[in-house]
Amino acid sequence: MASYTLAVLSGGRGKRIGGYKPLVQLCGRPLICHVLDNLSPLAQERILLVHDKKQEGILSKTVKRCGHRASVVSDLPGENLPIVGLYTASLYSTGEVILVAPTDTPFLTPKPYRRLLEALGDKDAAVPRWPNGYLEPLIAVYRAEPLRRATRQALEEGKLRSRAPLSYMDAVYVPVSEVFDDPAMETFNVNSQEDLARAEEICRRMLKAREAIPR
Repeated sequence: MASYTLAVLSGGRGKRIGGYKPLVQLCGRPLICHVLDNLSPLAQERILLVHDKKQEGILSKTVKRCGHRASVVSDLPGENLPIVGLYTASLYSTGEVILVAPTDTPFLTPKPYRRLLEALGDKDAAVPRWPNGYLEPLIAVYRAEPLRRATRQALEEGKLRSRAPLSYMDAVYVPVSEVFDDPAMETFNVNSQEDLARAEEICRRMLKAREAIPR
């Protein structure tokens, strides 16, 4: 049975939202806490990828206060880009399969990852694909060794988009309708104050619905 690592890309500086993204408050908790609340059951090893030592120190304290255990690792020197986070995750992961998530998608649940793992088979990666062809390479599952080789090659060739490593991998692309129950909400990114306001409404509605369930 394959071993898994949850890798959360947590280096977003949050220029549009006005603060370091993982610490942005949603329903009274930092975004990173929501992501770990939802996705921690997927893997015993959890790695949070940040851009520098300052973020590393801040996030380590935050994760402990959230009641979670995770290693916080600074990206290798270079561009502060998600592809560098993917490469760093592939180097530090001890799991055979890496489950990648962004720090700003608070409504992701384990179910999409379980579906992607089912689709993975003997492929190098399983990635959601929208009807227009757009891919979700940061909400995906990868075999660690192929990801390491592919990200290194892409970086060496100056190909810096998040999807670039897929050009060197044997990947399966799964329609979003087969991965998510509600693709728009589950992939919703909190990138701006407007996004945060909408996420707050969704979060409070979900909390209210949960409280209404008879115990």
